[in-house]
Amino acid sequence: MNLLIISNGDLPIPTSQGGAVETLIQTIIDANEKEKQHEITIYTPCDNKSREMAKSYKKCKFEFINTNSFLFKVGRAIRFLINRLPNIYIGNQFIHNVSKKLKKQKDKNDKYDYVIIENSPQYALILKEYFKDNLILHLHNDFLNLNIDMSYKILHSYAKVFTLSNYIKKRVEQIDSKYKNVYTLYNGVEINKFDKDVDVTELRKDLNIEKDDFVFLFTGRIVKEKGVEELLLAYKNMPVDKNLKLLIVGNLNTDNIIKKKYIKNLFDIVKDIKNKVVFTGYIPYEELYKYYKIADVGIVPSIWEEPFALTVIEHLASGHPVIMTNSGGMSELADKKSTVVIERDNMIQNLTNAMLEIRENRQNYLKQDLLKQANKFDSESYYKRFNELITKEKV
Repeated sequence: MNLLIISNGDLPIPTSQGGAVETLIQTIIDANEKEKQHEITIYTPCDNKSREMAKSYKKCKFEFINTNSFLFKVGRAIRFLINRLPNIYIGNQFIHNVSKKLKKQKDKNDKYDYVIIENSPQYALILKEYFKDNLILHLHNDFLNLNIDMSYKILHSYAKVFTLSNYIKKRVEQIDSKYKNVYTLYNGVEINKFDKDVDVTELRKDLNIEKDDFVFLFTGRIVKEKGVEELLLAYKNMPVDKNLKLLIVGNLNTDNIIKKKYIKNLFDIVKDIKNKVVFTGYIPYEELYKYYKIADVGIVPSIWEEPFALTVIEHLASGHPVIMTNSGGMSELADKKSTVVIERDNMIQNLTNAMLEIRENRQNYLKQDLLKQANKFDSESYYKRFNELITKEKV
């Protein structure tokens, strides 16, 4: 098939700056390089590294959009303000630039069997001018539900909708119960990237983590909804243990004033135990497996309705159990032999209790059970399911 993928416009593909959605898109194009089932074109932001990485692809053509120019940033600000008005959507600056490129080749747009829009439902309102009956929405977050302006119109702009969990699927189906083309496409992780032996002796030294330390690990965005503040407060409730460490892996650099204030508050919380908490800052995705190998237990303490959480699978694939909140679609990843699920009511105390319990009983979580659960969500299954849904007849 000839497929066109429209990224959400946040980060580059190939993934030079990380990003969960971007990593999943790359999983598809990487698998397709091996299987050679599709000719893929993708519209994406870029940087120098992504441009260089793109040269190695034979089955994927990259159409790069410069999102760092002055004119782009001015246009983005103007369109942001206009789009805040009720029942109005003129597209953000990224899809505006994509649309201009598509307009220039309008006579060639019918060559695509399907056009897959990644995690930006409203883009259909702009792109349906060029593509009538072959738009697919690949939804990674709770961005299309009854509370979204023009949700009915947006939903019926798509031939199919792929959601990353049953939780998100149900949210979409509430818009119109008669719309039958919503399908769950669970995220996939390259299990082999995490399930491998690696010498992390030097990395431990760099992080000031001893070999006999017991390490809890959080990886992800350092933002309020991910529950990092609650995690730190819960960790501070733990009894004094010189061999206990908390490793926080995530980008600390931001131009956003609110996020800067939030991150400063995190450092203030742990200033009296800073020798027991390690913040790494941004780590490239291809290097993450080393940090997972240092850990004994993963923690995913989201306080919002988490649609899925790739990090749960990455933890399991790395051979350690996970403490996670009962939020959104995460419970669909849970298994009693590999995860501990806590309620968000009285979350800080619940989280402390879970950490104490798993610290005491870590030996009961067997590697074969952890990998068995992780393999339900491997990248091969993800790509296979993607192809099944692409070829599935519309109801």
